[in-house]
Amino acid sequence: MFDHRANIAALIANTTHPLYVRNSTNDVFKCLYNGRTTSNDATIANSTAEPSISGVASPSDIITSAAGPNRYYLWKYLYTISSEDEEKFVTGNYMPVRDASDTLDASTGDVFNDSSARYITFNTARTTGNGGIYQIVVDTAGTGYSSAAPPSVVIDGDGTAAVATVEISGGSIIDIHMVSYGENYSFADVRIVTAQGGSGSGATASAIISPRNSFANTSGLHYFSNHAINNKSELHAKNVMLYVELEGSEGGLIVTGNEFRRIAILKNPLLVNGEVATANLYDMTTTLTIQSPHTFKKDEIVYQASTGAYGVVAEQGAGTLKLIHVSRAAFTANDAVDPTIIGIGNGNTAAVELASGNVVPSALPESFVNIVAASGATGVVTAVSSPYIVPRTGEILYVQHLNPVFRANTQTEVIRTVLTF
Repeated sequence: MFDHRANIAALIANTTHPLYVRNSTNDVFKCLYNGRTTSNDATIANSTAEPSISGVASPSDIITSAAGPNRYYLWKYLYTISSEDEEKFVTGNYMPVRDASDTLDASTGDVFNDSSARYITFNTARTTGNGGIYQIVVDTAGTGYSSAAPPSVVIDGDGTAAVATVEISGGSIIDIHMVSYGENYSFADVRIVTAQGGSGSGATASAIISPRNSFANTSGLHYFSNHAINNKSELHAKNVMLYVELEGSEGGLIVTGNEFRRIAILKNPLLVNGEVATANLYDMTTTLTIQSPHTFKKDEIVYQASTGAYGVVAEQGAGTLKLIHVSRAAFTANDAVDPTIIGIGNGNTAAVELASGNVVPSALPESFVNIVAASGATGVVTAVSSPYIVPRTGEILYVQHLNPVFRANTQTEVIRTVLTF
């Protein structure tokens, strides 16, 4: 249950009594009241009916559901997870969190009105019912109170119209019921005032205040004390999940004749024209077009003696050779300087001697998982295609090393990466 006095992060992490729920139709709700009568009530009844926006007058309404005898739950609808988001981002440990204010309307500069339940809830929360008091909990029950002349609940704050009554049992106040939630409260003090001619003393209570949230449109930053304004903040979202689906070779842009062992997130790498890379896919191999090629081995080093250029074979196609770990020296296709390449195997690269007698530079991996002997294969380079992205540009944000993932043209991989902030 939401309680502004509690550690919200701890409430979010509580899997036994979570602050929020996702129902069977992927609607997400925040719990505003869970049947708790006092601050130390340990007899919380589990909800016996899932919250739903089906059949309610408006998704922005506070939704009531059962919680056993004489108990009930209050829920605030936040958003619905789309089928597309469910497929991509719902796992055993994570679900996506969406805000209506994620998208601004270019024509108005305000939150885009898509007529969805999420937008209606957000817009209502910022225009009406802002700062409502949905619950008052009893901190001290007091003694000597009488149901015949019950005390009144006085709410002092910067809002208006919040009204509550007490429930008495055995001379003590065991619960406080909201008659009207009021609005525009950012703070509130609660006093239990003994009725004139009545009896009882010692009871104290606290109002649970709606969270103070913000959203920004083009006219500035706006603050409201309400639920469903900023779902990411209210649900303490601190992770970003990146979803990538690789299907086959993706039109020849991704190697399928070899495996990959590492995924990474690179910030703002540069294209060869100096612009920041923004497309979904780029071919990061150096592709050699070769005449009369022999069969090179995957993971072996190919060397061009005339230029000193070298690289590691990722994949060989019909008349092409895709290389990774390419030296800064460039391969040539110029007949005037002998564009022949040769396969020289790999192994411990410090001990691999090139055809010229030089040792393979240390820019290559120190060792290869797949050790191959020299193929001796040769080919004549007729064209060179460099990677779209300039090597060693951009900032590395994340790297994960994997067991080898073998790929094929008929295969699809789904990669999910979670970053925590």
